[in-house]
Amino acid sequence: MKNNLVLYILLAFLLFSCKSEEQKKEETTPLHTRGETTSQYDDTSANIEGAKIVDKPLDTEEIHTSVDVEADYGDGGLNGFRTKVMENFDSEAVQGEGVLTTTVTFVVESNGTVSQVKATG
Repeated sequence: MKNNLVLYILLAFLLFSCKSEEQKKEETTPLHTRGETTSQYDDTSANIEGAKIVDKPLDTEEIHTSVDVEADYGDGGLNGFRTKVMENFDSEAVQGEGVLTTTVTFVVESNGTVSQVKATG
């Protein structure tokens, strides 16, 4: 019973943390790679003689709070992700009774690894 309760709480957390497709589109930013530069202006339509477009290097230390490319969990989609979490979740480590809530924070490094995983609540 305790395992099912924790599982339902985790699934509810994942369900409500997902954003609608419309919200995701509003927050979409262009994907840049390390060392790449981007121009602030479209130089293809510029018709000024002697003008020079200066590219500004990207800030590689900038902290992003959303993703540019959604993770792919195969044919399962979000349910595939939930299944993967359920398979790897250790419910014996959870203490308490009734409805439990937690907030999980983590950092995805520029090389794709996950660090600084913290669960509070």
